[in-house]
Amino acid sequence: MSQNFQRIQDSPACGGESFPQWWNEKREERWKAYCSLPFPSRKDEAWRFAALPKLDEKYVLAEEVSPAKAISMTACSVLPFPVAGRMVFVNGKLERFDQSAQGLLDKGLIFKPLSAMIQERPEWVKDNFMATPVALGSEKWEALHGAFTGEGCVLDIPEGMEVVEPFLVFHWLSGENASVFPHTVARARAGSRGLLFEVFISQSPHISGFACAQSEVVADEGASLTSLFCQNWSDSVQSFHMNSTLVKKDASVQTLAAHLGSSYSRYENRSRLTGSGARSEMLAVSMLQGEQEFDQRTLQDHLSPNTWSDLLYKNALNNTAHSIFQGLIRVEPRAYGTDAYQTNRNLLLSGDAKADSMPGLEILDDDVKCSHGATTGEVDDELLFYLQTRGLSREAAKHLLVHGFFGEVLDRVKEKGIADYLAALLESKFGRAKKKACNCE
Repeated sequence: MSQNFQRIQDSPACGGESFPQWWNEKREERWKAYCSLPFPSRKDEAWRFAALPKLDEKYVLAEEVSPAKAISMTACSVLPFPVAGRMVFVNGKLERFDQSAQGLLDKGLIFKPLSAMIQERPEWVKDNFMATPVALGSEKWEALHGAFTGEGCVLDIPEGMEVVEPFLVFHWLSGENASVFPHTVARARAGSRGLLFEVFISQSPHISGFACAQSEVVADEGASLTSLFCQNWSDSVQSFHMNSTLVKKDASVQTLAAHLGSSYSRYENRSRLTGSGARSEMLAVSMLQGEQEFDQRTLQDHLSPNTWSDLLYKNALNNTAHSIFQGLIRVEPRAYGTDAYQTNRNLLLSGDAKADSMPGLEILDDDVKCSHGATTGEVDDELLFYLQTRGLSREAAKHLLVHGFFGEVLDRVKEKGIADYLAALLESKFGRAKKKACNCE
């Protein structure tokens, strides 16, 4: 780090980035909102059972890395299948941009960095940036994100277009105590189809840092959009990720979050179904070990008749790890015909691990079908014994059971290459993978 670093407790106006005046004014508004909002306390229902994060004074805005490091991380930002386009960000700076096919661009596809959209298409940004707030307890962190962000991914698929191959985005964090604020806007216009996969990853598995990300996913009438991401920050990073999904008439959205890294990770996911026939599938897998704490808050908000949602979150916990799940299915007035499900399952791999689950329902109309549930349990000793009698060690038997535990979620991922990539990372963290991930240290 240079001696002229900027702490994130300072106003974003000190950052020196080159943005239009209207954008800087918006950033200052959000900074004032951040300063005026109180830090959460245990008295807040949205922070029940959770660690109470503070903004450590050691965190600074991430600086540009050396060309050699940027090349190394970019070389690791590949997956073994073709993609429709790729972006690689290192410390919030775009290092690699593989644009989509010209034929798609000519038909109106937008796949661009947020910084370029701010400069080239300000009206689009004003209409779509932070247009769907999450509001599940992290309003203070959402304001902080809005104050400091200025880079990320924009995907806008035009009406009627079907893009078969996924769009791929890597977000890297490098440098001790560095902070990043990635932002994503993904929108599928009427009748279109697409998939976005994002990887959030640290350059070193041990460095401390701060990450505050936000994703906005919108599916217009009859569209289908899949938004998947893998959070693989260093185990010394404090991270927040706010996800907001808007699903319109006869549209469908699938979201999946895979959580592996961070010492403390807060993930909020709010899905709003605003048109009849809207469908929302909310998936998550988390592998926790050591003293990690993962805090998950969700809302399935049904605002129109005849909508469907299904949430399946699975956590496997080892050592003294702690997971929190608080989810709510809310059926608004006149949202009759709602069909909604919510399931949280926790697998304890250690007697010292802990899982708190608080599923809930709020039904304000009749003629609905809703169910919710949570289970927490240790590995079945009889199953372990059975596998051991077939020649497996106790640890290998545990690995196999964890693989099957996550399989129910990963089997729902339509892109097999992504499902295999996530499965390999989950197994690698548990110590079973035969091939380690690319080392970019």
